[in-house]
Amino acid sequence: MSTQPTAFEHPLNEKIRIFLRLEHLFQKMDYFLSKPEDWATRTAIDVLIDIISVVQVDIKGDVLKELERYTAVLEHVGQQSEVNAEALKQVLDDLKTATTEVRALDAQIIHNLRSNEFLKSITQRTRIPGGSCSFDLPHYTYWLHQPIAYRKLQIENWMHGLLPIRTSISLLLSLIRNSCDPKTVIASDGLYRGTLDAQLPVQMLRIQIDPDLALYPEVSGHKHKFNIRFLEFKDTSPPEPTKREVEFELTCCIF
Repeated sequence: MSTQPTAFEHPLNEKIRIFLRLEHLFQKMDYFLSKPEDWATRTAIDVLIDIISVVQVDIKGDVLKELERYTAVLEHVGQQSEVNAEALKQVLDDLKTATTEVRALDAQIIHNLRSNEFLKSITQRTRIPGGSCSFDLPHYTYWLHQPIAYRKLQIENWMHGLLPIRTSISLLLSLIRNSCDPKTVIASDGLYRGTLDAQLPVQMLRIQIDPDLALYPEVSGHKHKFNIRFLEFKDTSPPEPTKREVEFELTCCIF
């Protein structure tokens, strides 16, 4: 590829789908929380509301199960002589630290955020297009006119309880993404069909393609097989499946 490839990721189970959505929202929060403008703070609050909606009540248990499973897998891998013992020890230490922090997490953190009257009032109005105007939410307008340091601290306090979840998801997704090497494959007439070993824990498909091709993938499938169809990007007309032969890199992330 002549330029930096564009990566597309497709989760193969609901748990990874939620992890990817939360990672996206946490990164979006970082960006807008760093900006001093009122409009950036509004967006940060919208992101916080999205996080509260996406995070499930049993997220603590789900993350703990994955941390413990990954730890067991890597401890088994450590019994193989060709493994880099120092690198493996660092990853295991990170997993154990994350596990300890998630175990200590207040199980009521999500309930407390959803019960917050200030956030609830904004959530109810933002469901209406344009529903967060000053005449709809005068108390929100007042809050938005407080100093940026105050607003930022308030949001950070709300987010603080979710930090162990964020750290753990980031660690788990990093391990998944780096679990296998990408393979260069060809999509004939813009379509690639693949099969998966149902006995292997394939978590995600990672597709990397040269952006100069002006193509993007649509993925369908399940734990046994999948299809990747490449479409021509058009900003003024409906997309069309390409008939070109498309070379791209595919990673079946197994962990």
